[in-house]
Amino acid sequence: MNKKQKMYQQIEEHGKNLLVIFPDAAVRDPVALCKKLRALEHKMTRANENYCNGVVGYHGHDYIHQRTLKSLTKILNPGDVTLYINGDPRGYALKVDDKWMRGNNAVLERDWGGYGILAPEFTGE
Repeated sequence: MNKKQKMYQQIEEHGKNLLVIFPDAAVRDPVALCKKLRALEHKMTRANENYCNGVVGYHGHDYIHQRTLKSLTKILNPGDVTLYINGDPRGYALKVDDKWMRGNNAVLERDWGGYGILAPEFTGE
């Protein structure tokens, strides 16, 4: 299996894991779900970078943060799952709360703090 095939396999597997955690998600196709979340991840990461670099002020950043959280909620229909948006541009922005991840033994990529990563970047490695 080459890197590209492995990458697509990783994306599909991640999407299936997301659908287990979010059974009422508006998007039912695992790959399409990952693409939507990845686009939101990119948007929020860019907003975090712009805020830290002084390009956008607090109110502009907060506006994007709130809209992203609203979009996440609409896409995932999280129920009792606690979503978290990280404001640090050095890591992933869209996450599942670490306490929820530990308490539910959810299968997702995690950061060092134990937060579930909603839209990781897969490379086929």
